[in-house]
Amino acid sequence: MFRINVVPFDPKRCRKTTIVFAQEKARLLPEAQALDGRHRGAIARALKASRFRGEAGELFLVAGLSGGEDRVLLCGLGKLKALKENDWRMRG
Repeated sequence: MFRINVVPFDPKRCRKTTIVFAQEKARLLPEAQALDGRHRGAIARALKASRFRGEAGELFLVAGLSGGEDRVLLCGLGKLKALKENDWRMRG
C-alpha cells in the first residue's frame, strides 16, 4: 500500500516524479506552466513533439529533466468546464 499526499504546489520542493494536469489542446494548467518555466520550456517543447492532446485520461511522461524532477507526468483532463466534482476525484 502507498500513501498520497495532496499539498500546495511548490515547484522548488518537487523531486523524483511530479504529476501535473493539462486540459484539451495540450494546454498546461498554471501549476504545470510554472514547472515548465523552471525547466526553461522543456515540457512545452516535449508536448509539441508528441501526440498528447490533453484528452480526459490521457497520460504523457516527460523524462530526463534537469530542474530537480526526474520525470513529469502530464495527465489530460479534457474540457475543464465539463468536469464535475467526481471527475476531479477520479483524476486524483
